[in-house]
Amino acid sequence: MSENYNELKKYIYEDGYVDGSEMKFLQDLVAAEPVTKATAELLLDLLNLLEGHEQNQAFYDLVVEGTTRYIENTEKCSEASIKWLKSKMDRDGQIDATEQRIIDRLGL
Repeated sequence: MSENYNELKKYIYEDGYVDGSEMKFLQDLVAAEPVTKATAELLLDLLNLLEGHEQNQAFYDLVVEGTTRYIENTEKCSEASIKWLKSKMDRDGQIDATEQRIIDRLGL
């Protein structure tokens, strides 16, 4: 599955935006129960890859929804999951507005 995610990231990065079919695929991933670490990682990777390229607000909302649902479902926001989240957010050295929404929603 991660190979498919890598291909998806490549196509989205090359385009610079998430198109309708890609958005539908991501929405289906987030709608799945439970949201997996791979899905949350994909969303955060896309957020970082697309930095500087304006996206539809629905994409940012989906990143917040999927990521927070993953963290909330990991042993009541375990220390390990919070540490993982912070490491994903710190990769580019700054917290953007969407990442801040995730932090606020989780009460971190």
